Amino acid sequence: MSVSFSQDTLLVFDRPGIAESPYIVGRKSVQLEVGTAYTEKTGISSSLLPTFLLRKFIGLQTELRLTMNYEPQMLGIILSNNRLDLDPLALGLKHKLFKETNWLPEAGVIVNVFYPLQYFRSRIDPINWEVNFVFQNTIRDDFSINYNLGYLVSSQFQKGVFSSSLCLTHNFSEKFGVFVEAFNYTPLREFNEYGYDLGCTYNLGRVSQIDFSIINNKYCERDYFSVMIGYAYKFIYK
Repeated sequence: MSVSFSQDTLLVFDRPGIAESPYIVGRKSVQLEVGTAYTEKTGISSSLLPTFLLRKFIGLQTELRLTMNYEPQMLGIILSNNRLDLDPLALGLKHKLFKETNWLPEAGVIVNVFYPLQYFRSRIDPINWEVNFVFQNTIRDDFSINYNLGYLVSSQFQKGVFSSSLCLTHNFSEKFGVFVEAFNYTPLREFNEYGYDLGCTYNLGRVSQIDFSIINNKYCERDYFSVMIGYAYKFIYK
């Protein structure tokens, strides 16, 4: 997640962190956010490469989101999709709930439904959906705290998974920022999965950004590391 001085009207991209921001795209803009990931130890890089997110304002403080190769950063789901050679497509909405005040955070909610492209012509009907409540407190113009609470249901975890994440972001300037975050997935059965993510973003101009991050997942008592790079661009129209 990257926010330049925490304003919807300025440069706001959801790449590259796990935690999502509560900010939505502007009324006369479309945002494209693409990235690649490499995971040497697990051999799952093909399931993460490439990814893209398209975001469009549709009114009533809501944006439409279309994501290719989408999956939560949960190794239980990622490894299963990789084993079955699946490419999930997600359709979602992000809605702004309320703006930040003296003590209330900026808040929004994201609902995603994701479905493997390979199953569209079959009779298999996996349940894949999630809802995330996303919050942000802007401590200073250059420092913010972003946190998410969510619930996920997938064909691999039909009893559901609770998710949480906490991200600290510091902007050294209007162009360069760094972040560090922790995240956790708690299935209603089996074991917890947790990890951390750290990285940086650089704004190439008023409408574009590049990013770099490293993710570590702890799953089945093993560590899985991924390196991610990405690019995001804001298309503005009249």
